[in-house]
Amino acid sequence: MIDETNISKRIMTRLELNLAIQLLVAASIASALTLSTSGSGRNTFSGTYAHIRDEHGKVSVATSFANVGEEIMGPSDCSREGTAQWLQNNIKYRQQTLDQLKYNGSIYEIPELQWTQTSYIQPQMHPYDLFFYDAMTQNYTVNRFLEDLQHRYGGIDSLLLWPTYTNIGADDRSQFDFFDAMPGGREGVRQVVQQLHAAGVKVLLPYNPWDTGTRRDAQGRDDATLLNILLKDVDADGFNGDTMGTIPEEFFSTSLQLNHPIALEPEAGGGGDSIAWDTMGWGYWSYPQIPAIDRWKWLDTRRMTNICERWSKDHTNALQHALFNGIGFESWENVWGSWNGITPRDAEQIRRVGALLRFLGGRRYLQSTGWIPHDVTRAPGKIFASKWPLGSTSVAWTVVNRQITAANFSGPAINLPANASETWQYYDLYHGRRLTPTNGSLALDIEAAGYGAVLATSNTSDTELDAFLSTMAKMTQVPLESLSPEWHYALQRMQPLARTREHTSVPVGMVPIPAGDFRFAVSGVEIEGGGNNLYDNPYGVDVQYPFEPHPRRFHVQFVHVSAFLMDRYPVTQANYSAYLHATGVLPKDTWHYLANWNWTTTPPLPFAGNDTLPVTFVGIDEARAYCAWAGKRLPSDIEWQYAGQGGQTERTFPWGQVADQLLFPTQQTGTVAPNPEPVGTYGSAALSPFGVGDMVGTVWQYTDEVRDNHTRGVILRGGSNYRPSDSQWYFPNPCKSNSACTGGFPLTNHEKYFLMNARYERAKTIGFRCAADVPRPPPPPVMHRHQRVRGAGNAADLLKGSFQAPHAFTDVSVLGRMDWIVPVPNSTQPAQTWHYARKQGAGDSVISRPTAAGTNLTYCSAPQPQVLLSWSDGASCPAGFDDCTDARNTSQNQVCAWGDDSNISFLVAAAPSEQTLTVIAGAIG
Repeated sequence: MIDETNISKRIMTRLELNLAIQLLVAASIASALTLSTSGSGRNTFSGTYAHIRDEHGKVSVATSFANVGEEIMGPSDCSREGTAQWLQNNIKYRQQTLDQLKYNGSIYEIPELQWTQTSYIQPQMHPYDLFFYDAMTQNYTVNRFLEDLQHRYGGIDSLLLWPTYTNIGADDRSQFDFFDAMPGGREGVRQVVQQLHAAGVKVLLPYNPWDTGTRRDAQGRDDATLLNILLKDVDADGFNGDTMGTIPEEFFSTSLQLNHPIALEPEAGGGGDSIAWDTMGWGYWSYPQIPAIDRWKWLDTRRMTNICERWSKDHTNALQHALFNGIGFESWENVWGSWNGITPRDAEQIRRVGALLRFLGGRRYLQSTGWIPHDVTRAPGKIFASKWPLGSTSVAWTVVNRQITAANFSGPAINLPANASETWQYYDLYHGRRLTPTNGSLALDIEAAGYGAVLATSNTSDTELDAFLSTMAKMTQVPLESLSPEWHYALQRMQPLARTREHTSVPVGMVPIPAGDFRFAVSGVEIEGGGNNLYDNPYGVDVQYPFEPHPRRFHVQFVHVSAFLMDRYPVTQANYSAYLHATGVLPKDTWHYLANWNWTTTPPLPFAGNDTLPVTFVGIDEARAYCAWAGKRLPSDIEWQYAGQGGQTERTFPWGQVADQLLFPTQQTGTVAPNPEPVGTYGSAALSPFGVGDMVGTVWQYTDEVRDNHTRGVILRGGSNYRPSDSQWYFPNPCKSNSACTGGFPLTNHEKYFLMNARYERAKTIGFRCAADVPRPPPPPVMHRHQRVRGAGNAADLLKGSFQAPHAFTDVSVLGRMDWIVPVPNSTQPAQTWHYARKQGAGDSVISRPTAAGTNLTYCSAPQPQVLLSWSDGASCPAGFDDCTDARNTSQNQVCAWGDDSNISFLVAAAPSEQTLTVIAGAIG
């Protein structure tokens, strides 16, 4: 760890900063940096940009380059004359800009930062990724993570290790606390970084400048100091400035004071005024047909941009622009815990483009100061090339075919260099073969939307080149177009809840929850990832229930909930203290464990007066262990909502529809989270119809765990009495407002909290309650295909879903099963009118919807208004039911179903408002 006491709290002057860089460089290389100063009180850092400090030391930028875009558009006229004029204009722009900035690029002479010039493939990732951390063995698995990326798309050069957002804001832990919360704390992170360094991978950490509402540093140190201390503690190589267009200079100057120079990577790319100290940046680009060029690389070809498009499912445009510009790509898949996996075609594109970039960049072609973007090709408007001369005896081209959907290109493409002699050798680097010039040009074969690279050199013997050509020849044998571009959801599994012993009486503190049929409707409140309704689900954000084909944000399903027992209130500190004294169990790693308890004794005790507070600061496995000791388990998400709504879907809150602030805690802000309020504070008026309390705003509560192949998360319910202020990016409470929860915490929302280990999960605002099982009733009879089911008077039981469905109506996206009916608003009918539709396939498209006449949706000429739903693969009205009156019981609003798996129809009484359809299975009439 670092002795922080000697770190200066003030910002270095430009002269001091310049001198510090000189000392660093002089220690490693035999060159000195250019010192320059200007009059009128202006200092310049290595001739970067002029600035003025006011009497308070605040910097104002004296340039006009702060908010220019990241891209310079290519030539609108691709002719030789038009391209030459475009190039001359941009050369003039570059020189004027660098002169005004007084820039000399001395930052790139620092040895510790030279890696940034060849960091081409960089994923952002979360340390809770199951390929990176094994929750079972409690060990980091760095090699497994790297081997997977090497196998799938050729490996990486650096990574952005991100443990903060989206969990940050669940309580008052700051962004810096989340690194302490990782398994092993900072020392554990340092060991991970060392393993990555040993594999040749550099490491960036995130900086969240919007994190101003959580715990503040007790010594009053600023973020630049705290971040640089963290980076040196764990030996990380730099940071990404989340949401930042540019990064203030003091973040870099502080790193020099600590003798730990760092790479700065602003998310929004950077600015002309900061290219003196940020050597990297992200790019959010527009991808015009004629390739744009990277503005900051144009100013200094050593600058690295990683093009980022986190939610894209086709990375062709980004990778073409990366190769054309000699820059990098952000191979981001684990996007805030949702897996936006790289397709097989994109993976192979990354492998090939990455190999070309590393070879050419490693040989310094892609840092050439003689870079000519848009070198005129023999196929203007189709094939675009960047020219990278290296001295007078060698030149490379990076080439893209911007005919995205047209036929493959084959023919003359690259013009020979004017200074080339007859002894020069030419190579198609992409295909790994020699080229023979014809009529002053080189012919290439490039797939539609494909890639190329060419090397011309006077060197006739190069064993490293020969090896690379052999590698590329093998790599490119399979055309990219033959590989699948199909994107798939990362399917999730809801971890099963082991049944408890069957309780025949109700334990103290629990309430019985009766069995019932329930329309379960809930949605996630995640900030990013789209999904605006049941049918809009582009990326699989949130969770996947067993009755769903893939993860989605909105969930609607008719379910049957078996009877069970539920704790009336969340588990209290007194309850948990009894468990500790009975078992003597304490975790090996007690960081943040029961952090608001008295630890002067073993086991710890609640402080006086805190016995009835909900227990918090426990991980999900610690909560499970308590429930198991008590003969209980955690409730499922469906059970939790069913108990909170009393089985009544229309209830927004346990007590009804109105967010009555007298019945739940007022949400607090501030940099220190308060303790939760005692259980039962709001009395019987706040209870659900089933008698369950503290379901709103007391503490978040653990329910179901869900996981895919990369991520574990738990569905949290109920909200808490705290959320940091000042930023939309904090962990969102399920409020009707994104600020203070004066609008209440609807029971029809949930949040997803990502899991790693107990140290990482413990939070001041997260508690739990337990559930328990009761004896099950005998199973209902099974309905077989082709049986006709009559109405009341026969032995009958409820059929929920396909005949073997676990606890819900059938998965509607699986064709060939008995489908359930989704109520959806009908835009052609009055707002209070609903109709029903059948869905099909992975895209959730609708096969058919009934049409309506009148507000009661009348379909048949029956004595009372009826609705006959007949799918497109079924008949309109089966024989024997033509009058729409047979086999129904209007008083009980029952439904008749008939037919086999591919031909199911329903007959149901119409109503001007939504109805619950009940399918009856029983004896043959």
